[in-house]
Amino acid sequence: MGKSVIREKLINPGLNKTDILINSVSIFLFTSLSLYMTAIHNELYLFKLQDLSLFLPTNMFFINTISTPGGFLAYLGLFLTQFFYYPWLGSLILIFLLFVVHYLTMKAFDLRKNLYPLSFIPSLLLLLTILQLGYYIFILYSNGYVYSTICGIIVVLGTFRIYRSIKNFNIKLLFSVLYITVFFPLTGFYSLLSVLLFVVDEIVTLNTDRWKDHLGISILSLVFMIVIPLLFYRYFYISTSYPDLYFAGLPKLGFTGDIILWLPYYALFAFLIVSVFNFQERIKQKTPNRLSFTIPAIVFLLVMSGVYYFSYDDENFRTELAMERAVEENDWNVLLSLSKRLEGEPTRLIVMDTYLALRKLHIAGDNMFTYKNGYEPFNTRKSVLEMEVAGKMFYLQYGMVNYCYRWCMEDMITNGMKIENLKYFVKSCLLNNEIPLAQKYNDVLKKTLFHRSWAAKYEEYIKNPGGISSDPEFKAILPLIDPINKLQTEKKEMLEDFLIYSFATIHAGSPELIELALQCNLEMKNSNRFWPFFNYYIQTHSRIPVHYQEAALLFSYLEKNVDISKINFDAAVLNNFREFITRMKQYAKRTRKELEPIFMKYFGNTYWYYYFFSKSIGK
Repeated sequence: MGKSVIREKLINPGLNKTDILINSVSIFLFTSLSLYMTAIHNELYLFKLQDLSLFLPTNMFFINTISTPGGFLAYLGLFLTQFFYYPWLGSLILIFLLFVVHYLTMKAFDLRKNLYPLSFIPSLLLLLTILQLGYYIFILYSNGYVYSTICGIIVVLGTFRIYRSIKNFNIKLLFSVLYITVFFPLTGFYSLLSVLLFVVDEIVTLNTDRWKDHLGISILSLVFMIVIPLLFYRYFYISTSYPDLYFAGLPKLGFTGDIILWLPYYALFAFLIVSVFNFQERIKQKTPNRLSFTIPAIVFLLVMSGVYYFSYDDENFRTELAMERAVEENDWNVLLSLSKRLEGEPTRLIVMDTYLALRKLHIAGDNMFTYKNGYEPFNTRKSVLEMEVAGKMFYLQYGMVNYCYRWCMEDMITNGMKIENLKYFVKSCLLNNEIPLAQKYNDVLKKTLFHRSWAAKYEEYIKNPGGISSDPEFKAILPLIDPINKLQTEKKEMLEDFLIYSFATIHAGSPELIELALQCNLEMKNSNRFWPFFNYYIQTHSRIPVHYQEAALLFSYLEKNVDISKINFDAAVLNNFREFITRMKQYAKRTRKELEPIFMKYFGNTYWYYYFFSKSIGK
């Protein structure tokens, strides 16, 4: 038996019970974490990822996608992302590919049995790159973000394994130049990363007998890394700038302005480079001991804990995703139940979603100020605007269809086509009676794998526009559409203020629009504009909602120039108002900070509490 075989058996003897236990526990922990952090805990997040993406099985889509370096990875990423339509299916596909990365890590670097837990580190870091985004998914422009890096790393590991199996130096050199020539257009940066591993491997395994061969391959491979992409830039790619060409295929995280998002990538690339040093002879000949088993296990557990800890997890974010799903399904009662279950302070989007649901159910006048009215900012390190998260949805639901269409178009120009935008395009065009344009966008959705049934539903409205008025969603939107259908300039940073001000300052419209204007003036605490809309309301309705009564009593008491003696107020409202005034006089000398918890306890579900203790909106 040769010395090399004996040495290998000493280093990697057959698995014993301890090895099997460690391997089994590693696999179990990794699988459990992956399943929990994807399909179980982030189901709506995965669904939203496919909603913000688009894959079409057409030649033109393929050509457009691969027209830049790394485009093939983007194409694969977009194809796989669509399966998140069924989050469990998408999650299983994702975990399977992460296990492929784990397997190739073992094979590419010939990791000894004591290092088995470390082979999961690339997969864990890749999982973190997906789970760290949060609100950034709404501003990230990177085709196939979820899977493009995973597929790129699979190519890197597989290629490196093949390269290490080549013994002839001339063939290695030929393989290097052919590989980067063929794969740079397909995988971009990841082809360069592969060649970098080739170079590191030559340096690590350098021996004195053939040091010139090792050095020659290293230098020439580095030259290939610089020159070949430059030739592609010079003669083929006209839409990719220089030197960004060398980073083509990497996610475009710069749009977020948050450089911390790059940390898992840096750690991943560093791990791959450091792993090459496993081939050093003095390391390969070292016999594993108890400590060599313990340290990899500890590192594995630390990385797992880091993935769990640094993955984005925010109650408001998850609630907003669930609410948006409820809006899409026109299920307003579910939306309200989500608002009630919220434990912390809500963001303004959650408050806006809640008000929207109350208005769709025609119970806002009695319930608007009974829900939490919070001002919690988005849990992000860098700014993400409400407009970017849900502006298009609000514009559509409030009948401002031109604004919805406009922002869909701007988003498409900046971030490419998305399922979400195509659906808003179809609905906006139908409401604007632009039937041929609606057909154009709907035809795109008909080519998708999982949204054909949605397209089929709206195809009926395209063929028969008269049926729009019978659709529950459209039926609630149509009365809110301004017949002039104007388009004004608004500030992207002030979505809620613009919406409230736009409706609060109308002069005429449908009964639904008038009541919406009344509610918006309550939010703005504008008594002057409240009275005309209130007078119209009491003349056209037999019952006055509780919050309208509360506002009328308060404004009349404060201004003392409006006669409300002929209005039939509910006895409970009148008695509650007398109690409110009594307590206001009783605690007149206390500060607002002292008064807030007292009045929250007794009057927290009234307009009076909102008026005195909440911020004004829409001014």
